Amino acid sequence: MMNNIRVDVALFCQISKYSLLTLLLSGIPFICAAWHPIDIKDERVLLEPPVVYVKGDTLYYDGKIDDNADATVNKLLIAHQIKTLSINSIGGSIAPAMNIGLAIHQRKINIEIRSVCASACANYIFPAGIKKKINPDSYLLWHGSAHSPKAEFTIDYTNEKITRQQFFSAPEFLALKKMESDFYRTIGVEYKIGFCPQLLRNYHQRFPEKWFSYSKEDLEAFGVNNIFYSEGQEKWLQSMKKNGVIFANHCR
Repeated sequence: MMNNIRVDVALFCQISKYSLLTLLLSGIPFICAAWHPIDIKDERVLLEPPVVYVKGDTLYYDGKIDDNADATVNKLLIAHQIKTLSINSIGGSIAPAMNIGLAIHQRKINIEIRSVCASACANYIFPAGIKKKINPDSYLLWHGSAHSPKAEFTIDYTNEKITRQQFFSAPEFLALKKMESDFYRTIGVEYKIGFCPQLLRNYHQRFPEKWFSYSKEDLEAFGVNNIFYSEGQEKWLQSMKKNGVIFANHCR
């Protein structure tokens, strides 16, 4: 059993108190949260459990994507005629985030980023929306995915007897990668979006905090379309660069 393992895909991804096998079989592979310092003033992005509610035809989500996030969101999507998911999240559990992404994609729901959409939110929820609205000071941040280069994973074992190679060859981990590949194929987005700059030889020099974002043009090159900036892309780019966000480019 693989308990109490901390995994870093560019940042730390905490595997909770459950075994990796149990988590993967239950559809909750591991919990990725963003821990690098960043100038985020809205503390609601870290709420755990998250605050989720409906107002009109908009579903509001504030906080981390926890193990129950997909069930919570799906219940509200079934009960209400939702047109927009307005999210404010630092990220969280991978499988629930993908399930939310699939749900909003299938239901043709729009996505709005209020303050932050990072990590699993950027990987799986933002690109799945039909129309995507970004506010001028909203962070949209990636830092890796299940398909990141192995060198970007730092695995911290606590009382566990498993080698690094065993971790990467484990059926559970391979199943997670397949789940991610299938997800991107379904929504029509290139799977490299979550780790593209990590393929660069000078990645750590160019992105010292390991966070990165993309311009509208680069997102469209990945297959992420229908992006709208409430006050224009140029103002958003200036705001992000002022706050230290480094932009990556599309790669093949």
